[in-house]
Amino acid sequence: LEQDEQQQQQQQHQPHQQHQQHQQQSHQEGTIGRFGSDAWHPPKGSLAAAGGASAGRSWRDLPGAAAAPAHRTSRPPHGPPVGGLCEAHGVGAKRAWLDVLRSDEASPDEARRALLELRSRGLLRTPKELTIVVRGLGRASLWAEAARVLVDARSSGAGADDILETATISACEKGSQWEAALTLLSGFLHKLQATSSSSSTHLRQTSGGRGNGWGGAAPAFNAAISACEKAKQWEWALALFVSMPDERLERDIVSFNAAISACEKGHQSALALALLAEATQRALTPNVITYSAAISACEKGHRWEWAVHLLEVMEDKNVTPQVIACSAAISACEKGEQWEHALALLERMRSRGPRPNVISFNAAMSACEKGRRWQVSLQLLDELWSGGGGAGGSSSSSSSGAARPLRPSTISANVAISACGRGSRWDAALRLLEVEMPARRLRPSSASFSAATNACGQATQWQVAVHIFAGARRAELADTVAFNTMLHAFSEGHAWPNALELFGSMLRGLGGAPRPDVLSFDSTMAACQRGFAWPRSLQLFELLTSDCTTHTARPSAISFAVAASACAQGALWEQALAWHEQVLIAEGSATISGFGAVVSAFAQARRWVDALCLTEQMKAHGFDPEDVLRTTLAPVLMDVGKQAWAAKFFQSKLALQPPLEALPPRAPRRGDRGRHPAPLQGSAPAPGSAATRRLPIAQLERPGLPPAPPPLPPPPPRPRPPPPPRAP
Repeated sequence: LEQDEQQQQQQQHQPHQQHQQHQQQSHQEGTIGRFGSDAWHPPKGSLAAAGGASAGRSWRDLPGAAAAPAHRTSRPPHGPPVGGLCEAHGVGAKRAWLDVLRSDEASPDEARRALLELRSRGLLRTPKELTIVVRGLGRASLWAEAARVLVDARSSGAGADDILETATISACEKGSQWEAALTLLSGFLHKLQATSSSSSTHLRQTSGGRGNGWGGAAPAFNAAISACEKAKQWEWALALFVSMPDERLERDIVSFNAAISACEKGHQSALALALLAEATQRALTPNVITYSAAISACEKGHRWEWAVHLLEVMEDKNVTPQVIACSAAISACEKGEQWEHALALLERMRSRGPRPNVISFNAAMSACEKGRRWQVSLQLLDELWSGGGGAGGSSSSSSSGAARPLRPSTISANVAISACGRGSRWDAALRLLEVEMPARRLRPSSASFSAATNACGQATQWQVAVHIFAGARRAELADTVAFNTMLHAFSEGHAWPNALELFGSMLRGLGGAPRPDVLSFDSTMAACQRGFAWPRSLQLFELLTSDCTTHTARPSAISFAVAASACAQGALWEQALAWHEQVLIAEGSATISGFGAVVSAFAQARRWVDALCLTEQMKAHGFDPEDVLRTTLAPVLMDVGKQAWAAKFFQSKLALQPPLEALPPRAPRRGDRGRHPAPLQGSAPAPGSAATRRLPIAQLERPGLPPAPPPLPPPPPRPRPPPPPRAP
């Protein structure tokens, strides 16, 4: 009996002792287990037992997320256990759920579950705790839940301070919701105005001094500017930036960084440079983010001189450039076709740092490709494949100091293949595609096949291009770009029947072929025109301009130029002139190839007077007609026996208009009958006929340009000599 009474007393005191031990453990470790003899404790060394360490914590590290050990009893599958110590000690449960929201690895479901548990238990009472929740929701891209938390805090007694408002706007920024960010910023400003009007100070001190008046709205403005920058709304970003002084807010370097980044996303390089100059004038110290954003803006605005200059300014200001800024400068040189400067920047990265990455090598290779330096591009690719990159910089080095080898991507091989195409080395491009890329375990993409096909097409090796295109179709990588590249290869090789066959499969959708676009029509028309099948080219142009259900393409200026070239082959100058007028009047755009095609049509019809009139219109649109006239009109002038006028014409370079009306008509020649639709005759043609039609220059002039000079008056008629006296 005494032993039984002792056992009962021990069983009564055992839960209380376990409760005290578990309370101490939860206070030290920050975790809560289940009360009772089957209490589960996190394994030693796990993140849940790491004493509240939030770094690296995830949902699975909390009690109840992972499966229980085999010798333990089962627990609920999600979250801390309900009941028991969680109800008696809500501090530990709140700490555990807040640690989940502090983690960078929390998934959206985990963050949403943590918010639900904290709100259902009523554990969110202070603005600081609400800020932790909102930041966690922002990292999980749950901007709507974060906005709901802010709205509830405004309406409840907990209150919303400046930091909570800024954190909510930042959550909208991470979710690419710039309109929601502007709406929250507007509500925040209305609250500040209402508070400042009802108080003697600008803003009441809330939450133990966490609010700081109107100055607390500056971070909110910066977050809203960043939200507009992420959404590529650079106009709204600059509007917020300009309105900050009106709201009695001081703009710091963070504000300038966000505004310059917005200009970079909007391709406004001039505004970005102006903002950088203004930040320097305000005695603000630009940091690496400022210069990097400005260099990226110069890269997108094709200002390679400024990009290189800003890198030099960074070195003068002792600001260490990052690999992103150096790569952007190399890309700016690539867009400016300055391959020498691109290689110099890459060499400087090797010697001084930072260590170049794959993007840096790709930009330098692309610069060499545009500069037709395919040998240098292949050398850079070999260096990249060997894991090179120099010993400069520590941005890509490990903790032990050893630099990791660079791993080339498929884009690197694509750039090298394009460089071989620019150099007419189709054999090297084919080797890269079929030998080097499989050996390096690089999977070719659609761009790889298109670049190799284009390389073979530029070298007029359309048979090899057909082999590459067949491989792309077998790999199911033949998209619209691949089909257009193959059509261009047929055009370069004058294989217009093959081009028509491939284009027909695109129209009918055979074999999974995509629908043709305007480039497909242009390439096929050019193939027919180069193969002297100009009627087929005109038929394709009529199909392009008609309302057909087989395609949705609309003609471009290049389409009209190719059609006009086809008309030139058929001596259809009236149709070429009509399409040229349609481009200038309806489309509002003109190209040098279009003018050249119409001049060629006039030359084929021996209408050199109309061709000379067209040159004046070319000058009015800003084109130099000298090259076109040397190749098309000069042979016609020499053919009709106007060598003196041709020499005078090219000596003046169209500075003076020759007296066309004073020229005598050409005498008829053998073979003129039926050869041209309207040959020049000595007698004056009937008014309104096709032979009297001239280019309506006055109707096609651009607004604001001076009118065409009037034609020179005809010279006075030469006096005829007196007739000889008759013989008696």
